Amino acid sequence: MFEAWPSLASALIALAAAGASGYFSYRSLKHTRRSLDHTRFSTQVQYFADLRSWADEASATLSKCVHLCDVDPVRCEEREFFERRLELRAEVSSLIDRGRWYFPNVHHEQVGVHKEPAFRGLRQSTLDALVAAYGLLGRLSCHDHEPNLGMRRQFVSQSRTFVSEIQEVLDPRTQAEEFKRLVGDPPMEAEATTHNHALAPGGWRRR
Repeated sequence: MFEAWPSLASALIALAAAGASGYFSYRSLKHTRRSLDHTRFSTQVQYFADLRSWADEASATLSKCVHLCDVDPVRCEEREFFERRLELRAEVSSLIDRGRWYFPNVHHEQVGVHKEPAFRGLRQSTLDALVAAYGLLGRLSCHDHEPNLGMRRQFVSQSRTFVSEIQEVLDPRTQAEEFKRLVGDPPMEAEATTHNHALAPGGWRRR
C-alpha cells in the first residue's frame, strides 16, 4: 500500500500543476481579451472622430456650393467666379477621394478589377451626394446668373442627403455596429460573422 504513495503523490502533483497552468492560462486569456477590447474601443473612438472631421469639412463645402449659386457672375471681377467654382470642384474631388478611406468601394474583387485598388468595385451611397455636387459645379455658368439660381435647389437637396446619410453613421446608438461592419469581428472571437457591406440606407454606386 505504502509503495503506491509515491505514484499517487506524483499524480496529485501533476494534476495540481495542470490545474494551476489552466487557471493562469485562463487569466492570461481573459487579460488578453480585455486588452483587445480596450484597443478596439480606442480605435473605434479615433475612427469616428476622424470621420466626423471629414464630414464637417464636406458639409461646409456643400454649403459653399449652395451659396455660390447666389453669386451673380456678372458682378464678379474677371475670372473670379470661374476660379471660385474651380476651387470648390477641387475641394469636392478631394473629399470624395478621402471619403473612400471611410467608405471603401464594395465588390472590389468582381467589379472594375482593371482600375487602381481604391477605385475598384462599387461606390457606397454615402459619397453619392458629393459626386453629384461635383457634377453640378461643372454645370454652373460663369456668365449668367439665372441658370445658377435654378440649380440652387439641387445643391440643397444633395447637401441634405449627405447630412442625413452621415447622421445615421455617426448616431451613437449605431456606431458600434457600423464599426464592426467596417473592420470585422475581433480576432479573438470564435465565430466569424458575415456583414452586409451596404451602408443603410441606400447601397452602392459605380464610380
